[in-house]
Amino acid sequence: MAETLPRRSPFNGTLVYQVGQRDPSAESDLTRELRISPLLAAALRARGYEDPESARAFLEPSFETLGDPELLPDFERAAEILLDAIRSKALIFVHGDYDADGVTSAALLSRFLAAVGANVHTFVPHRLREGYGVSTEAVETAKSMGVSVFLTCDCGVSAFQALELAMSYEMKVVVTDHHQPQASVPKVDALVNPHLPGSRYPFDELCGAAVAFRFCEGLARRLGMNVDKYRERFVEFAAIGTVADMMPLEGENRVIAAMGLRKLSRTTTPGLVRLKEHARTKPGTMSARDIGFGIGPRLNAVGRIDEPGIALQLLLTKDEDEAAHLAILVEQKNTERRAIQQEICDAALQIVAEQKLDEHLVLMVRGPKWHKGIVGLAASRVLERYGRPTFVLSYDPETGRYGGSARSIPGVDIFRMIEENRHLGVGGGGHAGAAGIHFHEQDFDRIFEAFERCAWEQVGPDGLPNVIGADFEADFAELTIPAIEDLTRMEPCGRGNEILTLLV
Repeated sequence: MAETLPRRSPFNGTLVYQVGQRDPSAESDLTRELRISPLLAAALRARGYEDPESARAFLEPSFETLGDPELLPDFERAAEILLDAIRSKALIFVHGDYDADGVTSAALLSRFLAAVGANVHTFVPHRLREGYGVSTEAVETAKSMGVSVFLTCDCGVSAFQALELAMSYEMKVVVTDHHQPQASVPKVDALVNPHLPGSRYPFDELCGAAVAFRFCEGLARRLGMNVDKYRERFVEFAAIGTVADMMPLEGENRVIAAMGLRKLSRTTTPGLVRLKEHARTKPGTMSARDIGFGIGPRLNAVGRIDEPGIALQLLLTKDEDEAAHLAILVEQKNTERRAIQQEICDAALQIVAEQKLDEHLVLMVRGPKWHKGIVGLAASRVLERYGRPTFVLSYDPETGRYGGSARSIPGVDIFRMIEENRHLGVGGGGHAGAAGIHFHEQDFDRIFEAFERCAWEQVGPDGLPNVIGADFEADFAELTIPAIEDLTRMEPCGRGNEILTLLV
């Protein structure tokens, strides 16, 4: 470790109290215009909705506020390829991912394409056998099946080798993804990703299932379908992906989550009905928490430790008995996941303490063949304990490589850390707060030093303050039962629209 780098916490010990200021006059205007309680008016202003129009749009989520799906990058070319395949009954290979977003993306695309008469085969990779993203093995499978269109969802933007192979086999390749692209992107027929430079789509924080949802809406329009019925039928899958992938619940995501939760509360999709039963959700209602702590972890558990095709089939089946059977398998895998998670978390925390890793800003915890499907959950647990950017890595002696997951704190972008150090042999990708990573054992020391330096560059010499915040201050007399019930209109809550915190 370079001596010039600090050996201390990223937090500088400064306590910063942030309490939103109230404006009685502005609250009165919102109260009068929207016929809401002053408490809800204060909450809306605290979240940045200060005028009646923006506040009304927040309180009354509507599909009509979503952007035009045809503004998605490469929509025209992608639609042309898919519509030709639908009409000609050419085989479409839908390639998803093994997490909840990837499985719901694949289920949504598969269900929609089958509903419009397409010839479709759907596939999600095994985390341990095929790994993340599109593999050359998947492409070879598609070739052997006589696939004409190779369609990805929630993956593909960094799958250069595999998609180049698919193109060489003269398949039409359409990528739908939401992950941040690298400096260059695969040369494919169409790449539908709102993060691409030059995108005209008005909202870029969609998850993979939401990109699929919007893309298929554009196809539905071209096919002359009733768009309202399309949205009602498929939004539940996009909502699960949005919440489970921890997308910010603002803008279009709020609309998708809110409308999807309404549909989920009365869903008739056999697999989702059974999942709700096992998650013990309250009949007739559905919240973001029900997805985040109930449905999402169960879908993720199968992909983490076993065959994600089980979760995919659960979402695809129309047979009640099969759904019941598959849901039991999913529940068993979730129980197994909990046990493995506890074992790895305990071991990781012990290593941090014994090796005094917390003397550094970046925690890189290594273990012998830890389950790669669980290390991300362990990284979250270590981060909660130590408040540092955390990498939990599993070593594979057969390949001599580390592979694992990372989680970070506000103010330190781990995707930037990976992107700026690819020249050191770092592979992987993700987002500012969560990422996957892999590299060779011999490169560990220099990668650790580079990550530590990059993290300190982001934190700065003054460090980060400890922020204690509240949305606003309220008098106890304001907390009437009707006013508190009015605050439930701030739901769904989650990342980007956290549960309200009041100073009383």
